[in-house]
Amino acid sequence: MDDTTEPLGATALMARVPVDVDAAVRALPNRSAWLRRVITEAAKKELMGGRE
Repeated sequence: MDDTTEPLGATALMARVPVDVDAAVRALPNRSAWLRRVITEAAKKELMGGRE
């Protein structure tokens, strides 16, 4: 379930990934919510100094 409550960016982020990763992500029932969560977690940890 997608529990996003924050405003979202105006345009989508996109990246090409290896074929096996692509297949695994596309098999998820709600891949947009999953991608949003993992990208947000990684960005906060790696790019924004761990802030929530």
